[in-house]
Amino acid sequence: MAPARLLILAAALAHAQTNRTPADFPVHAPLDRGFIIAADDLVHSIPTPAGTIVANNYLVIEVAFFGPPKSTIRLDAGNFTLRINHSKNALTPDSPGFVANSIQYPDWTQKPGLSASAGNGDIMVGPRTPGPHFPGDPSGGGQPIPGQNPSHDPNAPDKVAPDPINERIQSVSLESARPTVPTSGLIFFQFLGNPKKIKSLELIYDGPAGKALLKLL
Repeated sequence: MAPARLLILAAALAHAQTNRTPADFPVHAPLDRGFIIAADDLVHSIPTPAGTIVANNYLVIEVAFFGPPKSTIRLDAGNFTLRINHSKNALTPDSPGFVANSIQYPDWTQKPGLSASAGNGDIMVGPRTPGPHFPGDPSGGGQPIPGQNPSHDPNAPDKVAPDPINERIQSVSLESARPTVPTSGLIFFQFLGNPKKIKSLELIYDGPAGKALLKLL
């Protein structure tokens, strides 16, 4: 494994095994068997070892678990829901992959798109492929602009390719956190509204360590 990858992995593990205490979080609550759950609303920010990622279509919640020394807990984002402004319909979390796709491909949606080919009537069901945003845009399948790629300098040091955004988000998600407490990770709830209009924000936990309602706002 490359040294740069080792540093990123070490930073991710440091995030997963938090050195903070429940009092360091805005809210915390007791659970069964001596466990404590704590949470923080990060709005759209996803802090990763390589820098912060902004997910404009998601509310990002950091969750931490504390408990007896060397005890473990089963971590599952599916144990959480998020209730906004006392709505009867609570939000359920999305996977890190969905979050990464929404950032990398703004035209991509969770539901497959429907496109028709004019002339022969062929229909293809699948995610829409966004077009190029500018000539040579690699994200939209455009052709490279001639003369824009400088020749490779054999004496230049090799560059370490950055981790793909999906790997960065996955590495800090709750599913990737270590089960030994204290531990922490991020969960993601799709939200297309204006965060400034949120007057009440409640994180609900119902899992193997018991039940809790954390009032983040």
